[in-house]
Amino acid sequence: MRLAALLLGKFDRAAELGVTLTIDPLSKLPETLAPGVLDALELAAGNLIENACEAASGLPDARVQVLIAADPEGLILEVRDTGNGVPPALLTSLTHRESAARAVGAAWGWPWCRNGWPHWAAR
Repeated sequence: MRLAALLLGKFDRAAELGVTLTIDPLSKLPETLAPGVLDALELAAGNLIENACEAASGLPDARVQVLIAADPEGLILEVRDTGNGVPPALLTSLTHRESAARAVGAAWGWPWCRNGWPHWAAR
């Protein structure tokens, strides 16, 4: 229920930024998740969707698509956007807290996904 509420809020945020947000029709989660997994998924999804919406905002045909699903190896969180991508100079340090591409104190999404919860981290 909380994940659904988060996604509804992200639809509103995307609309504010002029971005079309869609959920992949293949998205589906199991009925139960291990303790803490939903919290981690919500935090990662919220940060990554926000980053994607900001990256696509202001560009023609601004879109973000989200897939949240499970497979035998674990959870899948895929966020795709039509933004310009990560500047090459940031690729090697993207998941380090010090590499904020935005204002100081604003870049917790990627570092958290990579380093904050290592056993659930985006790889």
